Parts: sequence; C-alpha cells; structure tokens
Amino acid sequence: MAQPQPPSQEDTIARGLDEDATLAGESPRDDGDQDPRALLAGQTRLGHHVLLDVLGQGGMGIVYAAFDEKLDRKVAIKVLWTRGGELVQRRLAREAQAMARLSHPNVVQIYEIGEHRTMAFLVMQYVDGVTLRHWLAERPQPRAQILATFVAAGRGLAAAHAQGLVHRDFKPDNVMIRRADGQVLVMDFGLARGDAALDSLDPSPLDPLPGPALGTTLDRANELSQQLTQAGTLTGTPRYMAPEQFECRETDARTDQFSFCVALWEALYGQRPFQGDNLAALTLAVTEGKWVEPDKGDIPTWLRRVLERGLARDPGARWPTMAALLAALESDPTRRRKLTLAGVGVLALGLASVVGVQIVRTQQRDAAIAECLQDGQSITRDWNDAVATRLEQTFLGTGARYASSAWSHTQTWMDDYAQTWSELRTRTCQEARVEQTRSRASLDAVTACLDQRRATFVGLLAAWANADLKTMTRAPLAAAGLPPISTCTTELRASEPPPAAIREQVAALDGRIEQVDAMRLIGDFQAGLTLALAIQAEAEQLEWLPSIAQARLTVASMQLKLGDYPEARRSAEAAFLAALRSNDDLTMQAAATTLTYLVGYALGEFEQGRYWGQIGAELIQRLELTGTLRETTLLEDTGLVYTADGQFATAADYHRRALAIATAVLGPDHPDVASARINLGGALAGQGDYAGAREHFERAIEIKQAAFGPDHPDVATAIGNIGIMQMRQGQYADALITLNRALALHEAALGSEHPRVANTLSNLGNLQNAMGQPEAATVSVDRALAIYTSTLGPDHPQSIGALNNLGLVKAAQGEDEQALGYFRKALAITEAAVGIDHPDAAGSLINIGDVLLERGDASAARESYELALAAVRTTPDHPWVGLAMSGIGLADLELADLTSASDWLARALPSVTKAEDPLELARTRFALARLALARLDPIEAGLLAAAARADCVEAGKLCDRLLARIDAWAAG
Repeated sequence: MAQPQPPSQEDTIARGLDEDATLAGESPRDDGDQDPRALLAGQTRLGHHVLLDVLGQGGMGIVYAAFDEKLDRKVAIKVLWTRGGELVQRRLAREAQAMARLSHPNVVQIYEIGEHRTMAFLVMQYVDGVTLRHWLAERPQPRAQILATFVAAGRGLAAAHAQGLVHRDFKPDNVMIRRADGQVLVMDFGLARGDAALDSLDPSPLDPLPGPALGTTLDRANELSQQLTQAGTLTGTPRYMAPEQFECRETDARTDQFSFCVALWEALYGQRPFQGDNLAALTLAVTEGKWVEPDKGDIPTWLRRVLERGLARDPGARWPTMAALLAALESDPTRRRKLTLAGVGVLALGLASVVGVQIVRTQQRDAAIAECLQDGQSITRDWNDAVATRLEQTFLGTGARYASSAWSHTQTWMDDYAQTWSELRTRTCQEARVEQTRSRASLDAVTACLDQRRATFVGLLAAWANADLKTMTRAPLAAAGLPPISTCTTELRASEPPPAAIREQVAALDGRIEQVDAMRLIGDFQAGLTLALAIQAEAEQLEWLPSIAQARLTVASMQLKLGDYPEARRSAEAAFLAALRSNDDLTMQAAATTLTYLVGYALGEFEQGRYWGQIGAELIQRLELTGTLRETTLLEDTGLVYTADGQFATAADYHRRALAIATAVLGPDHPDVASARINLGGALAGQGDYAGAREHFERAIEIKQAAFGPDHPDVATAIGNIGIMQMRQGQYADALITLNRALALHEAALGSEHPRVANTLSNLGNLQNAMGQPEAATVSVDRALAIYTSTLGPDHPQSIGALNNLGLVKAAQGEDEQALGYFRKALAITEAAVGIDHPDAAGSLINIGDVLLERGDASAARESYELALAAVRTTPDHPWVGLAMSGIGLADLELADLTSASDWLARALPSVTKAEDPLELARTRFALARLALARLDPIEAGLLAAAARADCVEAGKLCDRLLARIDAWAAG
C-alpha cells in the first residue's frame, strides 16, 4: 500500500631573495595559469565594476582601480593569476573572510568575492595613497613620524588579533598610507589564518556543486579554520618572517609582532636586523637570533630595547600582545616639553597657516567620525540591558520548561543582529563622510534599508513584550530569521523615488510592511494579513506602483502562511505584474521565488512552478545576485518542487547549491543552513541514500540545538526525521526509540495538543503498524487525528497523512470497510484542497485500490489505480507511479486479462524495485510468478515466488496475509 511521504607538492627558491617574494607553500603560478591582463584585454568591466586602471601587481595577482556601479563607489579589485586549483581558490576565500571580519580604521575593508570567466577576484576598499615602503623611500622621515605611522599600522594588527586572526605576512608593502589624510591601513591578509581556537573547528566539506554561483567556488564552510600549507612548508616573506615560520611551527599573534619589529627596525636603522645573502643564511640568522649591529647610533636605548624584545627568538619572551608593544612604543621615558624661542620665528609663521588648515581638517574629520559612531550606536535605544532583562522575565513568566533556554538563545541572536547593524551603519557613514569612497545617494539608500531592518527588529521586541507560549516558542527562530543586515549593501539597487507629495506616505507604508514582517516572524499570520490588506488598500489609493507591488507580495506571504494557496497565488501574480510595470526588478524576483514555491510545491503544478523558477533565476542573473541569500531561497524552493515531483537527483543538486551559498553567507552554524541540510537530506532519502540523508539530518540537529537549545521543538522535529529514516531502513527498534524521544520533546515544549505533536504521533503509529502492533498504532493515530480536529478543524489538509495511516492500520487487521472510510475521507480532503488530479491524491487512491482488490472487486480497484496513475502521470519519477501501474497489473490479472497484466507489471517492476518497498516488491513479483505459471514456465514462476516470499519476510507483519497466500500457492 502507498505510504504517506515523510515530512520533512615542492618549492623552487632562487639563491638571491627577491624583495617582495612571498612563500606560501605553493607556487602562485604555473604553466597552465593565465594572466588576467590577457584575459581582460579589451575589456573595461568585471560584472557591475568598471575597470579604471592598474594599481599594481604581485605574486598572486593584479590589482585594478574600479568603480562599483551598484553601490556607487570607487573600489580596488584584486584579480588572481588563475582560477584553477582548489588551493588558490581557498586562498582567496580565506583572505576575504579574514578581512571581512574586521571593521577598523587601520584595516582595508573587504567588500565581496566573485568570479568572472576563469578568474577569481576580490573587491576591497579603494585607498588613494602609497605603500609604507614607498613612503619611507621617497624622503627621510622624522623618527617621531615613523613611530606614529607604525603604531597606526600596529593598531590594525591588534584589531585583527582581537578577532582571532593572524596576518602572517606583515611587511611595508602590505601597509597603505592614504594621500588625503595620512590614514594608515593594513591590507593583504591573504596568509591570515584563524588562531588555535578557530583551527580546532571541523567544518564539513561541501559536495561538488554544478552551476556558476559564488557559493560553488568555496568548498569549506570556514576557510579561516583550514591550514592550507602542508607541514614542512614556509609561509610569509622571508626577510620579515619569524623563527617559528622558518621552522614551520605554530604561528600566533606574536608572529606578527616579530615581523612588525623587523619592519620598524628597518625603517629606523635603514637596515634589517637579520642578514643573509640567501635563504639558508637568513634562516640561520633568524632562528639563532643573531642580528647585525646597525650602523646608525642615534636611536634611543629605550626604543631599541622595545624592538629587541619584539624580536626575541622565543615567542614567549616577546611582548604579551601587540597592544602592549604599541603602548611601549608610545611611552618615551625621555620625552620632555621643550620650547625653542630663538631663530624659528619666521619659520613658525611660514608653517602656521599650513598647520592651521591641517588642524581644522583633522577636527572636521574627527567630528564626522564621532557622529558616525554615535549614529551607529543609536540602536542601543531599542536594545539594551534593561530591555533584555524585562523580556527575559516575560519569557520566564510563561512557565515553560525551556523558557530560560529559549531566551538565552534569542538574546544571542538579537545581540549579534544589533552589533552587525551598528557596525554597518558606522562603516557606511564613514565611507561617505570621512573616506569619501561612497556617494551621498548610496549612503541614503543604505541608511533607508537599515532603518527598515531596525523597524523589523523593534517590531519583534514589541511583540515579545507580552509573549505567550506560542510566541516564546518561536522567538529564537524569529530572531535568527531577521532579514540579514548584509542585504542592505549586497542587494542595494537604485530606484525611482516617489513624488515629493506622497514621499512621507510611502515611507510610512514601508515601515508598516516591516511590522507585518515582524508578525510573520512571530507566527501571528492572521493579524499580519489584516494589516497587510490595509497597507495594500492605502498603496492602491496612492497609485504608487512599487508600494502596490510590495504590499501585494506581503499579502501573498501571509495568505501562504495561512494555507490559502489560491488567493496567495493571485496576490503574488498581481505583485509580479505591478513590479514589472514599475521596473522594480527586486520585487519581481521576490514574487517569482514566492510563486515557484506556491505554484510548484504547494499547489503541485510542477511545470508551472519550475517556469516561475526560471524567471526568478534570470532575474538573479540580471541583478547580479548570484551567491546571495536570494539565490539560496530560489534554489531551495525549486529543489522542493523537484522533490514533490519525485525527481530526487535533480532536487538534490539544487539543495546542494543552496546549502553551499547559505553556508558561505551565513556561516556553517546558522539555522537556515540546518534547514538547507534537512531539505537536501529529504532529496537524498528519496533516492534511497538513507546514510547520506541521515548525515545531513544529524548535522541539522547539532545546529538547531546550538541555535535554539536542546529542548526546542525544532530540535524535536529534526530528531523525528532521523526516526523516519530508521523506519524506512527497516531499523524499527531504533526508530521507535527516536520517535518517542521526538514526541517527548514536543509534548514538553508545546503541550499535548499541538499539531507538531500530532505529526509525530502519526509517524509513530505508522511505525507501530509496520512492527505488527495494531492496537498501539490505533491509539497513536487516533490521538493525532483528535489533535488535528481540535486545533485545525475536522477537514484540514494536515490530517490527510494521519487518515491514510489509520486506514493502513485497519487494512492490516482485515477491517476493510473501516480502512476504506479513512482512505476516502483523506481523498475527499485532498480533492477539496488541490483536486483529485493532484499527486497528493494518488496515495489515497492507491490505498483504496489495494483494499478493493483484496476484497475481490478488481474492476473498481482498477478504476482507482487508473485515477492514481493519472494524478502522477506528469511526474514519471514519482515513486507512486510504479505502485499505480503495479496495481493495474494486479487487477488485470484478477480479471484474467493476462496480456495487459503482464505489460503493466513489467512496466511497474523497475519503479517498484527502485523504491525498495519490500511489500510492494512482494506483491508485484508474486503476480509475475502467477503469470509465468500461466505461460507454462514453472521454473521462472518458482524463482519469482521465492523472491516474493523473501521480500515478504523482509516487510514484516504487514505482509502476513500475502505470505500465507504465497505459501499456499507454492504448495499447490
């Protein structure tokens, strides 16, 4: 009978050392690599970046100045010499991750990574200036100025160390000095690697990915946590490397301190402390701590002692931190206030105006920085310790056993969100007002987006002020599901502003749409729909198409959550058309993604759903949003359509791509990554890869436990998936333990009358029936149906699975009439919801046919099987196709139409075999045995009957009646 589908290599080093040579464990180029200058010959663009000129080049690539048309700012683009090679790709990803984790005035900011044709590139902050090496070489610099410049660079290193990062290749070439204001910025973290704590992580390798998405270029969840160089290889620039790097020992922040002191010693004395004409001589000098006495003698003793400590051979003998080293450099014990009054008057007057202008500029810059910092901290008015304490008490007041855990995980997500908001607000403000690398219009757009994100954030806080059990249960999910702050830059697009006369009303509507989004996050869908409909009416009165499109799409999202699929479809299609008329590509893309899921998955119109998915994918390409969360959502929804259509291999490909992007954007431990793993696991299970599916399910459980706490119902649901896999593998005893555990967690978290409890009970009953425990199965499924009726109503589609399961229990007991009653009720609910020609109806129709066939009514059974086949005819890979064809063949056999029976059963056998359902295999093979005997082929008949009997034994108690029939037939 049809079972209801479950929920859910060596270095060559020249004798003479090149000044800029960087050793990184592999040659950065080989004969197969291509020069990006050749690849870019005649080109003026890289995606949405206009290439301006070449800024420089090195061992790993070439750097261009460019203009980012999307975000309206000048940037620098580092293009690697080659795309080929996993190690090179991971080096780029690691540099990007290292720099992206830093937001500091003395560190060059990373913006994005990407691919163009065969090249990988890195987009970063543009710095109009010179390197520290060039600055030191162009003229003699005063010692005080050298110290101040190095201290500023040291602050950038200290900021990296505070984030758990080690640069490992600090040198004057990797420090820029901006012309406009002398700002010092550290760059090129390409050899950076996470500290020991990060190295202890064990990120999972991702599966190979088809397609061009950004996520497909990365094969690790966190590149910083990976040691790319093999043991025994050198990393860094030899003249600045620490002893531990030459000796291939573990590096940490003190390694950067050594390189820093070598560079500063060189700047002050005009020579490096360690000398060597070749690599071997230099290695010996550094590792034995033998420096060459400098020619200069005017460096104060205190300063030399500071540097000597930083150059200690033993890392433990160096300064404890970079901050301690910087403090020592700034503490001149011989400093005295000196006034020189004679012979400098004219000079002083000549310098006064220059100094005055510089002072004014410095004051203005400092004031702008302060205002940006203040603006970034404004969110503390909404989220602070007092608010957190008040909400914690509200959560605890629900009396739920896991309330404390729910709050602690919720608070963590809200803390991270507020901090990310603050950092982006501050950084973009400084880019526009201090660094002048971002236009005012771009800043305004980012600010407006951040205001919207803040409105949703505040809406959640307001909703939690009177949290009940339902709201509190969803709180960690809601906090984790807040719209990512990063989209305020990655998805920023120029749009036509509304007319001045309605600008305030449009802004107010945007704010109210954010309120609806907060309602969606907390699960208040009905109130959200009411507000969304009011917003839609007001938008239509304003006759501003972008607002109309956004409002209609918001209405559609609430209708979808409430299960009103036809109305949700009409709203989403209307939203798409309004967005099309207003050239609002972002809303068009969002509507196409919604329709992919709604039409293709919820309504089961697979071809139409995939068509919307193609439209969404084209818009992703046009908007240059590959590798973003928008693409992740579309890939997930398209994958679900293929899963529902039974095309599990294709579905798995989509889900792998979605998982890769989500992991790259959100990190390996985000709940959305867990959801992507669950979807991929479901597709793998459909292919019969239960081990692969279980691996993803178990990882999803780990993520959800860390994100929401071990007692959260989402954890219980993920555990339930493991139980279903165990059941489908025939591991009934293990499955029983697992499903009972999921049930206990659900009841403890949600109470005994919640639909999630009913879902688990229905699956448990199905398992108990397979184990030959009909009484226990009846109790479980009866209870599930009672919960559905009391919470959702008597004819809710969510009860279909339980009705089919209870019918299977009755059929196994021989209570055919009761079984038919349950199957027919399930079919009626399905027909009312999606129609009898929907694939979801096929399961009930096959079950009805099985009972009718068992009762001897082969003609009626055949009609039911034919209807089932018609419902899945457009989905040839659906597992129920084989069951329906087998049923028709069985009916024809009983009707003595042996030719037709033989044809249908032969067509069904490959599909039934692929599905690996022993009961259905037994039925089909036994029928083929009877046909073989009718053709007077007793040997073939005997072999088929023996195979059918073995299948029946594997199927267990559900096959008792068929087993008796096979034995009787064989005996006769």
